[in-house]
Amino acid sequence: MCKKALSDFGGSLPRPVHFMFDEFANIGRLPNMENMIAVVRSRNISMSLILQSMSQLKSQYKDDATTIIDCCDTTLFLGGKSNETNKEISEAIGKQTVSILTHNESRGTMSSSTRTWNRQERDLIQAAEVGKLDRTRAIVLISGTDPLLDEKFDIETHERWPQVYPGHD
Repeated sequence: MCKKALSDFGGSLPRPVHFMFDEFANIGRLPNMENMIAVVRSRNISMSLILQSMSQLKSQYKDDATTIIDCCDTTLFLGGKSNETNKEISEAIGKQTVSILTHNESRGTMSSSTRTWNRQERDLIQAAEVGKLDRTRAIVLISGTDPLLDEKFDIETHERWPQVYPGHD
């Protein structure tokens, strides 16, 4: 499709094309994926890579896994048990600065007290908290924006759900 976009349409397809790769890490290693994912956007092509954990991607693509992840503008985390994935999500969300007031008091013949303000960084959400994320919630990370903790949509409440699964109202 990239060749077609270049040869027939001056670089960009006339209609957007979106590939959804469910269980991406289990379909085998796609040749030149790390290069392809970096250039398809300008060709009016987008990709969604769906994984159970980041380690699956790393086992298939080794060092190229980082390039593939870096080329993805949006990450939707629906929950998971992988400590490595939870840590990466926590790091991607970032840190906050917290102020800490410490008050020390000594008593005796020469009593004294001190108050100290300190600033520290803390993960907005720690990896262990990511792992305990309520299964009705999702974390959305979009490049250039703040992270978002949102409610998952319950597909059974959609008006067309009975058409998808008749008899399961």
